[in-house]
Amino acid sequence: MIEVSEITKRWERLEFLWKDCWAQMDEAEILFDGRDVEVNVRKAAPGGVAGVKHIPPTAYHVVSAAAGAILTENVVITMPPRKQIIKEQQRSDKLEQFAPAFLERVNKSLPLPLLYMVNQMALLYGLCPIKAPLWDPAAPDKPQNKADIEQWELQRIADFPIIVRLLDPRTVVFDLGTYPPKYVIERSYRSVEEVHDLYGDKLKGIDLQADPQGQVSWTEYWDKDEAVYLAGGQEVKRLKNQAGFLPYIFVFAPFGHYPGTRFRTMDPAALIRGVL
Repeated sequence: MIEVSEITKRWERLEFLWKDCWAQMDEAEILFDGRDVEVNVRKAAPGGVAGVKHIPPTAYHVVSAAAGAILTENVVITMPPRKQIIKEQQRSDKLEQFAPAFLERVNKSLPLPLLYMVNQMALLYGLCPIKAPLWDPAAPDKPQNKADIEQWELQRIADFPIIVRLLDPRTVVFDLGTYPPKYVIERSYRSVEEVHDLYGDKLKGIDLQADPQGQVSWTEYWDKDEAVYLAGGQEVKRLKNQAGFLPYIFVFAPFGHYPGTRFRTMDPAALIRGVL
């Protein structure tokens, strides 16, 4: 069981290693967004009107063209068996049938197709972290009354209680010394009201109202055994990782490289590079 102090130490160490990589992501985002310039828009009739016209920057076209060149309409998902035995092969066959249907259902819950957004983010930043699968905490539990189970199953199919999230790559750190990573630390912000509603009885000695934006730092630590939630640096929840694996998938752009010297083998800025 990991201590909160150890989570903090790991974050601080990895934050130092990742800061140059995050700076590259910030620069890429600025180039991609471009800027609005004020221009004179002339009409055919005498006189004119001043307006603001958005001119898409070159970087926007570069990322969009690269993402458009990656075909995602007919995706083939393969899941090799863990062992070369008939039972494991049958399991793999079922998973390969399930995966495309799962992806199609996920797309219905998102504003844009998942793989399209993944391509865009990975090409722009060099890395796209996907957090999945997550169970929707608002989904109702299985009813005890057998008469209600059928309705519950139909409602669960309609609501699809599995969540897939694309994360800002500047909010997630992991040790590149081993891959797949042994643990992941995610840090973001949540509203004070939400944290109070969920964990108000577990918060001690923290003035959440001190933030004028009404937000508090939120940290999640995950490894194969457990997950720990921190609000304002204080533990509010610890749970067993029932799945036994990290609920994170990392998609890298193909432009990075492993550093050539033994002193920089863990440099994210060298490995994680976008198309810009």
